[in-house]
Amino acid sequence: MRMEPGLDTGPVYATRRVPIGSTDTAQSLSRLLAQAGAELLGEVLDDLARGSAIETPQEEAHVSYAAKIDKAEAPIDWHASVADIDRRVRAFVPWPVAETDWHGERLRIWEAAIQAETQARDMAVVPGTVLAVSAQGIDVTCGRGVLRLKRVQRPGRTAVDARSFANAGPLAGERLGRR
Repeated sequence: MRMEPGLDTGPVYATRRVPIGSTDTAQSLSRLLAQAGAELLGEVLDDLARGSAIETPQEEAHVSYAAKIDKAEAPIDWHASVADIDRRVRAFVPWPVAETDWHGERLRIWEAAIQAETQARDMAVVPGTVLAVSAQGIDVTCGRGVLRLKRVQRPGRTAVDARSFANAGPLAGERLGRR
């Protein structure tokens, strides 16, 4: 884009769509965007040098502002839908990292996956309840659905696969999150 006095207000020279996969995190998406941006920059610089670059004004109706992410947004609300929680986990890698309360300490969630999208009330369990532990991870009920925790981290420790975390003691039936 061509720089103007306002915040991101100048005309755009080129755009490129980058698909967001169901397992992409903020970190993996940043790498994809950096690569696409570098490729596009080379193309635009060539067009500018040839005098063939075309400016497209930005439509004010499509302008949006993304506020800075705050650490206070990291705690998971297990009453939310599994899709919302899954997106939050992926959006917060590598910072601030989604977290939940577990026995009075912070448990950071580095990787998770949607397992089911049923209503918690249909399962007759409180959101945040650990339903099962397997070699694949720890299944936790959400307001709508079940999320499988795959990689977690306790304070002062390195992140581990959820199964290794679960080896510390029985988790099934326990409840994560603020009570």
